Amino acid sequence: MTADERFDRLEQLIENLTRHSDERFARIDERFDRVDQRFDRIDHSVENLTERVDRLEASVQNLTRYFMDFRSEALGRFQAIEARLDVPMSIAAKAEAQMSQVSTLTKAVTDLGAVTTQLSATQWKHTDNTFDLEKRVAKLEEIVSKLAKPAA
Repeated sequence: MTADERFDRLEQLIENLTRHSDERFARIDERFDRVDQRFDRIDHSVENLTERVDRLEASVQNLTRYFMDFRSEALGRFQAIEARLDVPMSIAAKAEAQMSQVSTLTKAVTDLGAVTTQLSATQWKHTDNTFDLEKRVAKLEEIVSKLAKPAA
């Protein structure tokens, strides 16, 4: 084997090696491109989730305001009803004392006043327990953060 043949053979080996490594590098570049595309999709998904969470927070704030306004209005109305029932109850009590007999209507008005008072007191207690929105918002934020972490 002559020196030229050796150089040709060596040249062919180098070309084969570089061709294979060029093909490998091309495949690696393709993989990196796919990974970049995946990251772009993930970024887009995270942006969409962020927008949805922002809309959800705005909705929760609006609902909170609505419930608080509703609660205040209902409480005001129950207080007005309770104030109005004091007058019929006192009149009925006076009439009962004057007549010294219990009529069915007097008993019904008295019972209605007692039930209404108890109802408004019970509702006041349950309103604070039922509409504790801060805990619910915190729980929603925790759920959303758990859902957003795997996507990131």
